[in-house]
Amino acid sequence: MTPEETAASEPVAARDKKRPFPWTCPRCLQQQVHLAVIPYRAERGRGGRLVSVEIPALRVPKCAHCGELLITYDVDDQIRLALDVAANQMAKQQPALPGRESANSQDAKESTTQSRATA
Repeated sequence: MTPEETAASEPVAARDKKRPFPWTCPRCLQQQVHLAVIPYRAERGRGGRLVSVEIPALRVPKCAHCGELLITYDVDDQIRLALDVAANQMAKQQPALPGRESANSQDAKESTTQSRATA
């Protein structure tokens, strides 16, 4: 098997971890991208709610020349994991709103009341 075939058969995240630094920055084209550990804030919608999370130590390739962050599969996995944990904590701390959960049952009661009134 050739090296190209081996690389193509590996998951992309595994290939990123094997690729040696420094990388060439896609923004400024300088070969100054190194792995950095930075604080990062992420927001995404989860289950109809906006979830915000502070990641104190995100490991991300960053250009030392222009500051460009390169979001790789590994970086995306770190962000998703932090958001999932935050969303699960929010769900445990905040019970469902009473109006939302009972909206369907309220509609059912109204239709039952209307059908009895017309009968």
